[in-house]
Amino acid sequence: MFNGKLGMVIAMLFAACPDWLQAAPPDGTDPVLLQKLEASDQKTRLEALIVLKEQETVSAGYADALVKIIKGEPKDKGGDAAAFNLVENLNANLVLVKIGKPAVPGLRALMKGDEKCRWRAVETLERMGKDSEDALPELIDALSDKNESIRYFAAKAMCHLGTKAKAALPALMKTMNDPADSPRQFSLQALAEMGPEAKAALPGLKKLLKHKDSLTQMYAEEAIEKIEGK
Repeated sequence: MFNGKLGMVIAMLFAACPDWLQAAPPDGTDPVLLQKLEASDQKTRLEALIVLKEQETVSAGYADALVKIIKGEPKDKGGDAAAFNLVENLNANLVLVKIGKPAVPGLRALMKGDEKCRWRAVETLERMGKDSEDALPELIDALSDKNESIRYFAAKAMCHLGTKAKAALPALMKTMNDPADSPRQFSLQALAEMGPEAKAALPGLKKLLKHKDSLTQMYAEEAIEKIEGK
C-alpha cells in the first residue's frame, strides 16, 4: 500500500516538472532542438544550428540529423535558398566537428554517396583532425577521387593523423604525383608527418626535388628531412 502511494506521489511530482526536464534524455540531447533540426522549414533548422554551434560540447544524439542536413535532406528551393543552404551546411559541419568521433560513422556512410555528399563529408572529417582516424579507409579511397577538392581534403586530413595514417602510405605515394597542386602538396606534408614510417616514399620524393612547382620542391625536401630524421 505504501509503495502504491509513493509511486503516485512521484508521478504527481514528475507531472509538475517543466516539459524540458521531463523530456531531457540522459545523453544531453534536447528533444526540442532535435525536432527543430529535423524540421522541413529551413529557418527553424538554422535556429537550432546556431544554438548548437554556441555550445562548448554537443551531444552525439544530434549526429544523425546533422548528417542528413549536409547530405541535403531536407533542402529548401527557390529564392535565396541556395545561399541559405551554404550557411546551413557550414553550420552543420561545424557542429559535427564539436561532436567528434561519435559522428564519424554517419560521415563514413556519407563518403559512399554522390560527389556532393563525399565533398561535404570529407571536409567535415578534415576539420575533425585526429577524431577522423576511424574513417581512414574512406579517406584513402578519397585520395583517388575524380574531384580535386575531395582529394585535397583527404590529403589534408592525413596530415592530422601522422603515423596513424600509415595504411595510407601506398595511396599517398601516388597522390604525391597528383597533377593538381593542393592534393600533391598536402600529400607531401602527410608523408612528412609520418616521419620514418614513410621511408618507402623516399625515392619518389627525391624525384620531386626537381618538380616545376617550387612549393612541391619545398614540401618534398621537408618530407625527406623528417623521414630521414635530419
